[in-house]
Amino acid sequence: MTNLTAGLLARHTPKGPTGRRAALIDIAQDLLLNRLADLGLFEHLVFKGGTALRKLYAGSSGRFSTDLDLVTTKLRRRACGPLVSSSAMCTLAE
Repeated sequence: MTNLTAGLLARHTPKGPTGRRAALIDIAQDLLLNRLADLGLFEHLVFKGGTALRKLYAGSSGRFSTDLDLVTTKLRRRACGPLVSSSAMCTLAE
């Protein structure tokens, strides 16, 4: 687990009055994406959209967005267990 340090927060903080809040959201997104990867869910999910472009190519210089666009490839029920509590979300490809 990553510790939230002053240095980590400073590296993620954009200029402006809402910079600290945006930095906290940015770090939370990174932690969530890391957890999805650790669970192997990117075998079933595709990360796309503006946030994906910023995180993968533009870094902190890109336009900040709070949403994460994820789409499923072929999700099976067993892949949902530890992360998704709703069984309705796990039946998309069945």
